[in-house]
Amino acid sequence: MQITLDIPDTLYRELLNQAEDSNRSVEEVVLQKIGGETEPRFSVHPQHAKMRQEVDYFDRHLELLWQQYPTLFVAVHHQQVIDSDKNVLDLVRRIRNTYPNETILIRKVTGKPVPELRFRSPRFIRE
Repeated sequence: MQITLDIPDTLYRELLNQAEDSNRSVEEVVLQKIGGETEPRFSVHPQHAKMRQEVDYFDRHLELLWQQYPTLFVAVHHQQVIDSDKNVLDLVRRIRNTYPNETILIRKVTGKPVPELRFRSPRFIRE
């Protein structure tokens, strides 16, 4: 059954934030809330929100990163570049030794935004 609701903008933004933080659609968050589900249908890594912040930082500062670290791999932690190297394996080794068990983004600075890939998945509708 499909239902259309008018909701306040503040409530929608809250639902949208929850959906983004848990890598789900707004529809899934609403269904979870009204259906009384306590867990999302798919597990979300506990560090997903932190990694999302690091990716957002990287994307927002891409031009500045390109000026400072062109063609290098950078490590981003707490929205700061903490290390860089032309060899990703050397960078990963240093980061693992210095920041064990921490969530750290490592990306190559290319000067262009990383393309977002979206994959469609089938939906099964009960009749």
